[in-house]
Amino acid sequence: MPLNSVLMLLAVSALWGANWPAMKIGLTELSPFAFRGLVNVVGAAGLLGLTWARGGALLPPSDDRPQGRRRAWMLLAICGVINFCGFGALIMFGVELVGSGRAAALGNLYPVWAVILAVALFGERLRWQWALAVLLCVGGVLLFFIADPQALDGRLLGFGYLILGSMLFAVGTVLVRMARLQMPMSAIVGWQEAFGAVPLLAIALVVDPGIRQLPGTASLLAIGYVGIFTGILSFWMYFTVVAQVPVAVSTVGVQLTPVFGFLVGALLLNETVRLPDIGALLLIGTAVYLVVAPPRRR
Repeated sequence: MPLNSVLMLLAVSALWGANWPAMKIGLTELSPFAFRGLVNVVGAAGLLGLTWARGGALLPPSDDRPQGRRRAWMLLAICGVINFCGFGALIMFGVELVGSGRAAALGNLYPVWAVILAVALFGERLRWQWALAVLLCVGGVLLFFIADPQALDGRLLGFGYLILGSMLFAVGTVLVRMARLQMPMSAIVGWQEAFGAVPLLAIALVVDPGIRQLPGTASLLAIGYVGIFTGILSFWMYFTVVAQVPVAVSTVGVQLTPVFGFLVGALLLNETVRLPDIGALLLIGTAVYLVVAPPRRR
């Protein structure tokens, strides 16, 4: 992997890890639909504004045939609904019911599904390092459950939301790579966030009357952090790497996210970190190394 891709994946892991406790804080005043919809608006405005300021193309290339341009808009809309509406809403419901550290781990199960999709759709060769990395990630998640067996009591619905969300994000990741749209990545992600915000805010206006009022300082800070550092910076870096390296590498490469999620959750929300949690984080760290380390030359 290029060094810049490795550094971007590490940065994405750190930003996404801190994102989970921030979402937990934001949900104290807003519904999942309202919070995620507002975050998407911040992210879309920032990314599209950044694209315009840098002189990048905000729209699909004009030399494309009308059918090609319509196809590009359709792909952006579909990926936006999957990545920033479906995935975004499901993880918000999940983090409401599960601790932020374990929610980060469950929400990052998408490498399992992304590797399967990449091999099935792209014909990518499933290297043994990737397969072992996926197994280590699954083992790490199981250790999280062992660390707190009582977490299963009454929280299965939250786990279901997070696992289904991770499946959707895997599908969206593969679709973004398959699309190969000839636009700056900041515009591609920005339009996805914009399309994802529309249904979320529409639902929020119906189910959450509080969205019409200005939320408190804590929720505003949470929206600002998730919108700027996650919705703008980290998603731009993540999908930039997706376009450069195999899907399996990019998805497993951000599995340090639960590590940062646990650390920030322990510091800000006083969430307990047990010995099996540490073992799970070591497994995930090993998985990341297997993916990003260059193969040995004979």
